[in-house]
Amino acid sequence: MYPSVLLALVVLLVVFLISFVVPRFADLYASTNAKLPAPTQILIAIGTSAQ
Repeated sequence: MYPSVLLALVVLLVVFLISFVVPRFADLYASTNAKLPAPTQILIAIGTSAQ
């Protein structure tokens, strides 16, 4: 029972981070015109599409 509850909480946390936190950082990075690494660009793309 405990591992499933822990897994569910982790999944909810990741969904929250990708849906709300990552898009806010995407706006910040877009305003600085910084060159981002590929994994960061992928994460931002996932976050903005999930929003």
